[in-house]
Formats: sequence, C-alpha cells, structure tokens
Amino acid sequence: MATINESANKSATARHLLHTRSWPMSAILVLLLQLGLTACAPATNGTPSEVLADDSEAESFFDESLSEQATRQIWPEKPYDNASRARILSAYQHLDPQQIIRDDLLERAVLFHFTYRDRLRTDTLSIIDFSKPSWEPRFYLVNLKTGAVHAMHVSHGSGSDANRDGYAESFSNRAGSNASSLGFYVGAETYQGKNGLSLRLDGRSDSNSNARARAVVIHGADYVQDRSVTQGRSWGCPAVSWRNLQTSIQGIKQGGLLFIGR
Repeated sequence: MATINESANKSATARHLLHTRSWPMSAILVLLLQLGLTACAPATNGTPSEVLADDSEAESFFDESLSEQATRQIWPEKPYDNASRARILSAYQHLDPQQIIRDDLLERAVLFHFTYRDRLRTDTLSIIDFSKPSWEPRFYLVNLKTGAVHAMHVSHGSGSDANRDGYAESFSNRAGSNASSLGFYVGAETYQGKNGLSLRLDGRSDSNSNARARAVVIHGADYVQDRSVTQGRSWGCPAVSWRNLQTSIQGIKQGGLLFIGR
C-alpha cells in the first residue's frame, strides 16, 4: 500500500491537474486511473507475512516390528471400469454440495471407501489436499450421511517443505525424513502422549505404511491456528489447532478413512 504522505501528494497533484485547463481531459483521466491503481496495489503476492514457529522436537520414534507388520496390511486401490465407477459415484453425489474439495481427490477417496466399506466407518471420511498452501483450510471432514464438509487448517512435515514457503512439495515414508506421507490411512486408537490427546493412524498404502512405526498421528499444536497464516511445520504429523482436535479425532478414530493427496 502507498504511504499516507504518498497518497496525499498524489491527491494534491490530481487536484492541481483538474484545475489546469492546458491539460486535455483524457490525459487527466488516464493519470487519475494510474494514481488510483498505484495507491491500491497490494503489498504482497498473497502469501501471509506471519509465519508460525515449527514443532520444536524432531522425529525420533521408530518401531521396526510395527513397520514390518504394517507392510503386510496394504490395501490397494481397486480399478473399476467406467460403468462401475459411474454407478458407485452416483451414490455419493450428495457429498460436498459447495464443491470445496478437488473432484479427483474426492473421487479417489469415495472409490477407496466403497471398496473397503466393510472395514471402515460408514458415517465419515476425511481428505487432506496438500496441493494447497498451509494458510488455507485443506483438511476436510466429510459427513457421508448429509454430505456436509468441515474444513480445517493442518500442518505438514518440515521435510516436505524445505524452503519454508508453506507448500508441501516432497513426501516420504522413510523414518527420520520429517516428511508427510501421501496415501490412505485408517484411524485407530487414541492415547495420551507428549502432545496430549492424539490419534494413531495406520497407513494402508505403500507410500505411508510406516505411519504407525514413525508415530505419525493426529494431535493438537500451538503452531497450527485457524487463520490465514503460514502454519508451523510438524515432523510428519497432520497436526491441527487445539480447537479442531476433538472434531478431527472424533471423525477419524476407530475405522475412519483419511486420504492425503496432492
């Protein structure tokens, strides 16, 4: 934004030109337009200036036995022909009436949920869209009964955002990577840990099979807030604000589906 003195000087110039008859009116109008556009130009490119602090602790927990066990429990995405795909999706047309979620992510989540519906909760599914920056709500809790969507802010791992620009750009299933992992998760049990109430997640894709062994969990954090700021980075966990902790855990625990895509 232009400073107060700059705006005052430009206003004075404009008033002077309006009273100078030697200037063509068309030239004055063009100049006024330019002055107005300059005074109202935004100071940034849309990136919030406020950046929250990261998680102060590093990823340290890794249980090799849990990793081996999880690898044997991969749930592959089932391919469907076009006719079957259309039939399945037609039963979920009521979801996301405001069209908040990217169509391709919602479609993949719905098809996966349908495939494993006998093993999953039937009242809800969740999606995180890591193509969006951290200052936007990108964690979506979908009510499968009503179709309503609750959008929340969520962190990503520091290993996924090395340049600290608010975008998750690389992902890993490797212990010690401090990165987020893409793929399908199933919510498991809650526990009290160093971050208070937390929810364990079981990765069901090749790309996130180490989730439980790495202690990638949903938990609350001071470095995630429900406003347009660059959220702090976690060590791989999808951390949420304290205000949304109960909502997210209640929507995913004990068999709820979470799909993290990009």
